[in-house]
Amino acid sequence: MRTRRSARPAVTELQSLGLLALQSEQHAPDLLNVLAVAVYTTDAEGRITFYNDAAAKLWGVHPELGKSEFCGSWKLYTPDGVPMRHDQCPMAVALRERRAIRGAEAIAERPDGTRVPFMPFPTPLYDRTGTFSGAVNVLVDITERKRAEQERARRAEEQSALYRFTDRLYRTPSREEACQAAIEAIGTALGCPRAAVLLFDGAGVMRFVAWRELSERYRQAVEGHSPWRPGEPEAQPICIADTEAADALAGLRPVLREEGIQALAFIPVTIDDGVVGKFMIYADAPRGFDGRDLDIALTIARQLGFFLERNRAEEARRLLAAVVDSSDDAILTKDLQGTITSWNGAAERLFGYTAEEVVGKPVTILMPLDRQNEEPIILARIRSGARIQHYETVRQRKDGSLIDISLTVSPVKDGHGRIVGASKIARDITERRRALDQQQMLLREMDHRIKNLFTLAAGVVSLSAQAASSPEALAAAVHDRLTALSRAHTLTLPRRSIDAVGTAQATTLHALITTIVAPYEDQQARITISGADCPVSGHAITSLALLFNEFATNAAKYGSLSLPGGIVTVACSREGDLMQIVWTERGGPPVLAPGVSEGFGSVLAAGTVERQLAGELVRDWEPDGLVIRLSASIDRFAA
Repeated sequence: MRTRRSARPAVTELQSLGLLALQSEQHAPDLLNVLAVAVYTTDAEGRITFYNDAAAKLWGVHPELGKSEFCGSWKLYTPDGVPMRHDQCPMAVALRERRAIRGAEAIAERPDGTRVPFMPFPTPLYDRTGTFSGAVNVLVDITERKRAEQERARRAEEQSALYRFTDRLYRTPSREEACQAAIEAIGTALGCPRAAVLLFDGAGVMRFVAWRELSERYRQAVEGHSPWRPGEPEAQPICIADTEAADALAGLRPVLREEGIQALAFIPVTIDDGVVGKFMIYADAPRGFDGRDLDIALTIARQLGFFLERNRAEEARRLLAAVVDSSDDAILTKDLQGTITSWNGAAERLFGYTAEEVVGKPVTILMPLDRQNEEPIILARIRSGARIQHYETVRQRKDGSLIDISLTVSPVKDGHGRIVGASKIARDITERRRALDQQQMLLREMDHRIKNLFTLAAGVVSLSAQAASSPEALAAAVHDRLTALSRAHTLTLPRRSIDAVGTAQATTLHALITTIVAPYEDQQARITISGADCPVSGHAITSLALLFNEFATNAAKYGSLSLPGGIVTVACSREGDLMQIVWTERGGPPVLAPGVSEGFGSVLAAGTVERQLAGELVRDWEPDGLVIRLSASIDRFAA
């Protein structure tokens, strides 16, 4: 039996009134009956000799005087609910040991099954001669005190459960663990160990995320059911105290019976006041959910909603950070003073600075001196809320080299919508600029080549007419030479021929030159090619074809091939890793000094040899005719 310290209630009052000796007085029963506290007396053997109305009310019975012993209750229990024999009760102990018992507690059960917790205060009685005559007991009903203690304990447990739940939400990054923590909190706070959390998936279907003591069959049967739509505002809890009496659950009643669920509650889980899921509470017996139950459930649901909102934001931030970090575009942010605040990996690769080197530095370190005036203009536009799209400019790398970029600049706002900085996306457009320059060059080249083709065609006709004996012969000669020109043009494409077994074969230097100059040949073999030969493939075919076509065109226009007796010799020799090619013109008109400005052909020749072949080209304007010396690595011819 548990004992505890407490103030002595009505016993002190009885002693002050002198009522402990009232059994022998005429008016004692009447006086004791008017007391609100339960009082009864026994003789020395423990037989009840008197009890007042308050005692009979507490016991729920009227024991028989002189026969009922120690206590008038129907049944007795210890505070822990263990059955107690009447001869073990505090009154029996006080009689045996002839001492007052204080601080004990017990539970009396009435015949209707209700139980009353009480504190007994048994005190031995002596007559005027000092002879032991029995005992008097005062029973104090502590039902309200116990209820208050239980309520305090419940509130403390609720607060403890909420604290543990909040602490777990703070510590876990996992949505599933957070939902499981919510289930444990509600189980502790409401005494409902069976619970579940369901959330809408991307398709708007309510899915189980966490649960406790629910079978797979039940989950499959109810998954997808929801009293609310995704994002529905102002959703309210729905409580069903008895599933057997709820018409709305008629379709689910068989599975609810099989699962042993007799009461349940739907608690909305919301983000920004819109429903994202539900919190389910289950009971194995009919029960109502009072206001306090719902307050606690809603508190837990709101805390879970806050976590989900924070978790969603964190996932979005992580995704954004991953996108920014893995982007091929340089992405950086700066504040309104132009100070760099973040820097991704692509920015490091593009500009050469690490994040540690540039964060906290002014963004102008990326700008060449002649572009420094751009930053105040950009910042002014950002402060006004404007966005700068695809602004092409030049920036400077860490090593001092310049790079062409396309720049997009957008305002960055805080949670209150205030502009606090800017994000910049820089894309390297060097290749695009190079491709554009190449395109322009090709267009110029195309224009030049088309004009040359007309000139060449006219030259072929004129040359052929000199030796033609008839219109038919002229037509045949022109046809043959234009066909040769077409073959030469085909060789300017960077492609390989395929041999009989399907193996790609490279063009040779002699074959290439022969094809290019073929339109200018006639019966006198005016062009001769001699010396070492080597393979030519890849881009070198195009380069050399264009180059020798330019040589031949100029020779036909201005040089030795412009006169009937003129000749060209092409001598090839190999010196170590170098191929030497000497183009010599003889028998042409008098050689004039070159003009001050070079034509497109000269620019093309220099660019082809120097940039693409990494070689050297020298022109000698000798009195007998032009001599062109070209030297380049043999590896370049087959690159």
